[in-house]
This record gives sequence, structure tokens and C-alpha cells, in this order.
Amino acid sequence: MIEFFPAVAVLAGIAGLFAFFSTSAKATPKAPAVVATLDTLYKKHARLHGVDWKLLKAIAQVESSENVNAENPADPSFGLMQILCQGSGATCTNKLNVDGWPPKNKQQLFDPDYNIHIGAQILAWNQQRYGFKRGIAVYNCWSCRTAPPDGPFKNQDYVDKVLTKFSGLGGRVG
Repeated sequence: MIEFFPAVAVLAGIAGLFAFFSTSAKATPKAPAVVATLDTLYKKHARLHGVDWKLLKAIAQVESSENVNAENPADPSFGLMQILCQGSGATCTNKLNVDGWPPKNKQQLFDPDYNIHIGAQILAWNQQRYGFKRGIAVYNCWSCRTAPPDGPFKNQDYVDKVLTKFSGLGGRVG
């Protein structure tokens, strides 16, 4: 089982509701080939980590509008899944006990394959530990781990947006 330390409190992406994307990270339309490639990566990492690929995609849509260059300097968090990377300079110093962490440098977080790999592990751990809905809430806000399993969550709007996207992709809740 993957374990997280309290220092990782905010884990992957408090960026969902409070995203401040850099100029280079503005949402742009994606060509069909890019969408197909991202879907292939969601499916690959979902299979490896036991989560629904449509849920990974829904989280990426809410966190970054599926922008591989998304950046939220307020956290700071990076990439599709808005992975939290604390630390000065080019390295991430937050402790995150998942395979492949920490990245060689912050730039690696803009690699969709790597970013989804990390995000899928975080989501899988959250859902194993906290259940489906609360696992989504915790992905975005560590303090939601003490909320009731089905909410309400302090980031309920975020959870609702993810679930709406998930349902729109054909995902089934419960």
C-alpha cells in the first residue's frame, strides 16, 4: 500500500478551484491525435493502478483543462494532473511515496506520461484509503480526508465538476 506523509498534505492539486495558469498554460484546443494520445496514457496508467481511466481524464479536465503545460504557481502544481511539487529551484522536495517520485526536475512534470503515472498512483491510494468520492476530494484537498465518505466536502464544487465530467465520459458513480 502506498503511504503518504503529513508533509504531503496537499498532494496533487489544490489547483482545481483556484488555478492560476501561466500564460503558456492557457487552455488551447487539442488536435484529435493529441486527445487520442492522452486517452491512451489515461488507459495505460488506469490499468496499472486500478482506477477508471475516465476518472483520470475527468480530473485532468478539471485540474488543467488537459493542458500538459498547465502550471499553478500558487501551490505550486504542474501538468495535466496538477501534481504538487514543493521546493525551490528545479527539484521537488515534498515527500510523496509513489513509484517514480521525485522527478528528475520540475520540467518532467510536463511530460504527460510521467504526470499521469504519478496522478494515477495518488488517486488509486486515495480511493483505496478513503473511498470513491472522498478519494476525489482528497486528490484536490488533503484536509478532506476527515470529511464524511460521501461529503459534503469543503471542495464540493470540485468533486461535483469531476463527477459531471466523469459521467459525461460514460463513467458510472457507485
